[in-house]
Amino acid sequence: MNKQIKDIEKYLTQPEIKMFLDTLSLKYKLPADELAKVILVGDLAMSDLEDFLKAEFNLADKGAGNFIDEFVNNIIASFYTDKEEVFLQSNIAEVKDKDNNLVDWRKLIQPKKLQADLDDFNKIISGDVARVRNYLWKSLGLEKANEVVIVLTWLAQSGELLDVWQNDSRFKGILKKYISSKFSEALANEAMLGEDNKDVIMFAGLRMILQDKLKIDENNSAMLAIVIIDYLSDEEKRKYILTAYLSEQDNKFYWNNIKVSGEKLVLNN
Repeated sequence: MNKQIKDIEKYLTQPEIKMFLDTLSLKYKLPADELAKVILVGDLAMSDLEDFLKAEFNLADKGAGNFIDEFVNNIIASFYTDKEEVFLQSNIAEVKDKDNNLVDWRKLIQPKKLQADLDDFNKIISGDVARVRNYLWKSLGLEKANEVVIVLTWLAQSGELLDVWQNDSRFKGILKKYISSKFSEALANEAMLGEDNKDVIMFAGLRMILQDKLKIDENNSAMLAIVIIDYLSDEEKRKYILTAYLSEQDNKFYWNNIKVSGEKLVLNN
């Protein structure tokens, strides 16, 4: 048994975690390991789990959210075998863990190389958007930054990126939580439901994944957002022009900002 599995087993046997999982198992009538798989593939919305934990254990919002986050981050790797993984070309540079010494993203996103990687990925995935979303979810949980960037770019090129934030319960759940933590639950609810808030959803979704989840610094994450958006159709691209920008003062990339206007969130002009 490798160290990762041992660490996962140790994590799952902690009294508090075991109590939560046992209670969830009773509620959904699933063994703990099956429950874990169902959560990880997104068949149970994170927001529903958080609401249940808050009601059952009187947890604060942050406590329930932290449990779900820790649960996913600690066991996501254990339920996938090699044959279920999608491997991109081996020449994609590795990202060093923990010390934030990231690859030179400008090399990864050279147009010819990125397009070649996208073409290879499309051959492997055969245009199956549901499979792409699952792969994105797993890659994000495993902090495979290069793969995440390529998949986000593929979704943009395929016209499916916004739909991830709006209709996939996994990404919709973590995005709503992200916006709530920055502003309020009411503003997050309005942003997620509003048809005229697509620019806010796209901005927040990309920033959450690239900067918050993958811990890519602002200059590189904002640059990557611009590259990803550039793969949208020309009509869609114009809607998200305010997501990030290149500063003429220091020649660095920066994210734009969301502000509150009345009772809704808008991107700065």
